[in-house]
Amino acid sequence: LASCHAKMSNYLEAENYYAELVNLPESTPKNLVPYGEALKSNSHFAQAKEVFKSYLAKTGDSASVYNKLLGCDSALIWMGNPTSHKIFNQNLINTNNSEFGAYRDKNQVYVGEQVLPKKPNQPLVKPFLSIYNAEVHSNQSLKKPTLNTSIYNKNEYNTGPLLSNKAGNKLYVTITYDGHKGETSVEDNFKLKTKNLELLMFEKNGTKWNETPFIHNNVKNYSVGHAALSDDEQTLYFVSDMPNGYGGTDIWYSQMQGDGIWGQPINAGGNINSTSDEMFPTINST
Repeated sequence: LASCHAKMSNYLEAENYYAELVNLPESTPKNLVPYGEALKSNSHFAQAKEVFKSYLAKTGDSASVYNKLLGCDSALIWMGNPTSHKIFNQNLINTNNSEFGAYRDKNQVYVGEQVLPKKPNQPLVKPFLSIYNAEVHSNQSLKKPTLNTSIYNKNEYNTGPLLSNKAGNKLYVTITYDGHKGETSVEDNFKLKTKNLELLMFEKNGTKWNETPFIHNNVKNYSVGHAALSDDEQTLYFVSDMPNGYGGTDIWYSQMQGDGIWGQPINAGGNINSTSDEMFPTINST
């Protein structure tokens, strides 16, 4: 139950159930880590820190909680020294589904879940992600969301996030692979196929977008996506669960070669990546 609530983002319920679970005689130390994560999600950082320290003392496994402990310390410092920033809900574009991955172009571009019409006798289907545009009001609020109708937003499954170069003539789009080469596995005698992510590049030629797959995609074995560019646009950062990483998904990077081809992926290293999942790299030019 605790895990189910956590996966559904019901963190208060998850925290309550994990609190009961870790106090059961048969509970193992591994339950302390998701309990600490639930506490963090509820902004109970001091208590989460003590839970992670308890896990470390019982297991000696610093790799699993080192960054989590640092995160608790940072959060406590930030909360003790609040800034004057104000956060506004963009309620003119937000829905009951997911919106994320916003970046500023001429308009605001972001990823959202389409509301799918439910047909009679059809089971509930979770909507797929697509790219949307929104107008930026003079007070910087967002309004009038519209579904992006460009060719790069036509994937059968999930599309986004999207990244543009400075000139606006090159796009790096993450999609869920919609072909037949997906990764296969067997679980409980069932053959399962995973639809991995791939990174597509689109370059504008007149009024058309020409598509090129990222040279290091490998949809049969792992995912690649969530692109970010260095300020000089010569280094492409991305997320992948390719082999020889530190955790589930790591941040990798590839450097542009003299022949215009992206070089071999390089892992961003243990100071960045952890034994958990890294996602959505962002490059700050300052």
